[in-house]
Amino acid sequence: MLYIKSKYMPEGVDEALRSNFHYDYCRKLGQLKPLKIFKLRGDPEREYINACIANGQRLGDIKPALLYPYSGL
Repeated sequence: MLYIKSKYMPEGVDEALRSNFHYDYCRKLGQLKPLKIFKLRGDPEREYINACIANGQRLGDIKPALLYPYSGL
């Protein structure tokens, strides 16, 4: 999944990723599903911070995450 905050939805991202041998191979094996892109609205940064605080993190410990292993955010 790819979450973006943009006026425009990118096209051809999965096809571009498939030009990479390893990504394409994992897709062929069924280890990866096609990329899903979600357009963020509102204030996703604030929502992320509020969710982290609700999960017990202190404000000073919250860092932007490229990969977030928890669901519900």
